[in-house]
Order: sequence, then structure tokens, then C-alpha cells
Amino acid sequence: MESQICVQKKMSSKLQKMHHKQQLKKQKIIDLQMDDCLFNSVMNRLKLPFQLELFQKEQINDTNVKNLSQQIACCDHNKELDIQIMKKWHVDQSDLSDESVKDLSHSIYSIDKLQQLTLKLNGWGYWNQSITNNSLNYIRMAVQKQHKLQEINIDLNMWAYENQGISDEGARMLLNGIAQLNQLGKLELNMKGWGDSNVQITDDTINNISKCLSKLDKLTELKLVLWENVSQKAVKDLNKTISRMENLTKIDLKFESSSTIQRTPMNVNLTEKIAKIKLNAMQKRRLLFQTNAITVIFQNELTKPKIWNIVLKL
Repeated sequence: MESQICVQKKMSSKLQKMHHKQQLKKQKIIDLQMDDCLFNSVMNRLKLPFQLELFQKEQINDTNVKNLSQQIACCDHNKELDIQIMKKWHVDQSDLSDESVKDLSHSIYSIDKLQQLTLKLNGWGYWNQSITNNSLNYIRMAVQKQHKLQEINIDLNMWAYENQGISDEGARMLLNGIAQLNQLGKLELNMKGWGDSNVQITDDTINNISKCLSKLDKLTELKLVLWENVSQKAVKDLNKTISRMENLTKIDLKFESSSTIQRTPMNVNLTEKIAKIKLNAMQKRRLLFQTNAITVIFQNELTKPKIWNIVLKL
């Protein structure tokens, strides 16, 4: 009788364990389904452009950006990616560092065959020494890998304002990466405020922009937003580079102050200066097109490059 009770207890114990395992397995399946639902819910909110709703309620920080970067890497982007995480730099005290840029750049790097990329991170470096040249190098590596890009829009508005962590060297690295995109047809680059209140940003960056543009042979559209404190020589050299870009048909070039208040008399002539740059570049290009017929008639004696050199000296 005792042995029978003992066997029954063992059987009962085994049945309980089996039942418990089955319950755990069911719960695990339910949890996985809930995770999938949650993931799908997040993905529905993250339809392009990527702008997390939680950023509207919480401050942007490295943890949030890391989570977003992981989600970006998991999505099918169909050759286009639009990331807009813009900080209200005057009021937002968000905790952002090079780690956030590293995570975002890694997610971009992991995507294959992008043709259009928008990366708007304006205000991240504003009075923020935790955003340094390393961030620009991370973006360079991500961009450089996307060698099939046809359109790119990088908005780093106010990144270098009152931020000595960003210098000409960091800008050079970023521009070198962009210069590798030999299929690029449209470039938008916002560096507003970079040379204002930062002695580490000089005309060298303007010169490196010129070098970058000179390598983008297929560029047809160009939009540059730069800072106001630029020398006439650097502006002239940039103008000359733009004038030499044979496929360029649309130019939008601005030298904007980081402040809405006009601080020096030079600012009064700023709009006129920009207008002259655009007009000069477009007039020279139009003149070159008008000389195409001449190159056909005098093809052996007067080649197109020779005429273009004459036009540039006008």
C-alpha cells in the first residue's frame, strides 16, 4: 500500500512538472508574440523619416539614440533613409555624445546600396564638448561606404558653435568621405554657425569644401549653408570651384550668421555677395554652353578646356 502511494506521488510530481513546462512554453510563446506586436507597433511609428515619438516627451540621450539605431538597422529602407533627430539647441539640455553619432553611423554603415540619405542632427554639438571630431569621422565612415549614393543631405547646423571639440581636421575628414561619392548628383550640407565663436574652424574648412566639390564630377544640384565669418579669398576660391563644375545647374549658397542680429557692417552686404557668387557661376556656365558651337568648328585648334580657361579668367 505504501509503495503504491509512493508511485502515485511520483507520477503526480512528474505530471505537475510536465504541466509546469507546458505552461512556461505557452507563456514564452505569448511573450514572443507580444514582443513582435510591440516591435511592429514601434516600426509603424518609425516609418520614414525616423522621428521617435518619445523624443517629444523625453530628452534625447545616448540610450534613446542607441535603441533607435538598432531599429533602423533592422528595417528595409528600399534605397532611401531619412533620419531627423533635431535638437532645440537654445532650450534642450539633452545628454548627447560621440557614442550617439557612432551608433547612428553604424546603423547607416550596415545598410547596403543606399541611393538617398538624409541625416539631420542639427544642434547636437551646440555648446556640447561631448560631440567632437570623432563624430565627424564616424559619419565619414558611414557615408563613404555608401558609394552608390545619388543624393545626400547632411544637416549639422550649429555643431561647432562654442564647441572647441570640433575643428578644421574633423571637417576635413567628413568632406573627404563625401568626396568619395562619385555617383552623387545632389548635395546639401548645412554647417551654419561653425566658424562663429570657434577659432578651431577657419578658412581651411572652406578650402576643403572646394576640394571636395572639385571631385564630384556628376553633381547637378548644390546647397551649402555656411557660417558668416569667411574671408573674401576663401569665398573667391569657392566661387571659382563652383564655376568649374560643368554639370551643375542649381546652386543655393548661403553664409548665415548664427545670430539673427546683424553684428557688423559686413553683414549688410552679405545677401549681395551671395547673389554675385551665384550669378557669376551661372553666367560663366551659360557662356561656356554658348561656346560649344565654336569648339565644334575649331575642334583641333580651340578645345573646350581652353575656352573654359578663358571664360574663368573673365
